Amino acid sequence: HSEAELELQKMRTASNGFQPPDGAGPKLQELCRTLQAFDADMRRHVELEDTALFPRAVAAEQAALGD
Repeated sequence: HSEAELELQKMRTASNGFQPPDGAGPKLQELCRTLQAFDADMRRHVELEDTALFPRAVAAEQAALGD
């Protein structure tokens, strides 16, 4: 997840926080909206893995091993 966060941060920086420049055409505006949505989706994905999926997987593994 730390690698993904670094790449997302690079995209945020390169796109000025996913803000299209003044005078940007509709395709660039759509690209910025799409990147912003992707960023939000990835953040949610990581949060769900870290707070729900991974702890459940560890608990299931421990239960299966009898720990």
